[in-house]
Amino acid sequence: MFKKLSFSIFIIILIQVTFAEKKVTTWYAGTKYIGEVKIFGHAWNCNNGKCILKGSYGNGLSMGVCKALAKKVGVLGYYSNSAGKKWSKTENSLKLEKCNGNKNKVTHIAKQGANKKNKTIKSKITCNSKTAIRRLNAFKVKYTSKLKQKNIKLDRGNELGMHQFWITFSRMAKTNPSKVCQTVDEAEKKLAKQK
Repeated sequence: MFKKLSFSIFIIILIQVTFAEKKVTTWYAGTKYIGEVKIFGHAWNCNNGKCILKGSYGNGLSMGVCKALAKKVGVLGYYSNSAGKKWSKTENSLKLEKCNGNKNKVTHIAKQGANKKNKTIKSKITCNSKTAIRRLNAFKVKYTSKLKQKNIKLDRGNELGMHQFWITFSRMAKTNPSKVCQTVDEAEKKLAKQK
């Protein structure tokens, strides 16, 4: 009797698992493209500023799908799904940029100065690794010339510390160019304030 009951429960569970509705997820990608695009055999419908795909293909965001879609429809403004995952300019921006093929390009907002009413003017500056290294080296030249102007000589310990600082930021320029550009911006402002 127990064996029959166990077997019956097993069959019921097997049937429920086999025929259970798989959760349907909807994926969205921001683009101006209009039309249908096939990516890995699945049809994305693109209209009204976005491409949409519905199906029970899991809950994640796939870099491979994102790259393939961006290659066919152009740069994506965002890539997200109904499960709450999102790659956009504000969330997971590096993943979105990698998807769009801009592996080292990072955009950050830099303050360009103030107008007569003392309002800050913001503009987008693209800061990739080459730009970050160039700006870091330019700052290094300004900083060392400022030390020479003030007749300040660093002892051996401070020289080694500064050398390590430049090496660290040069490496960081390759992995996080936006952070290096922001740091150089702040350092240049502080250096300009010193007399």
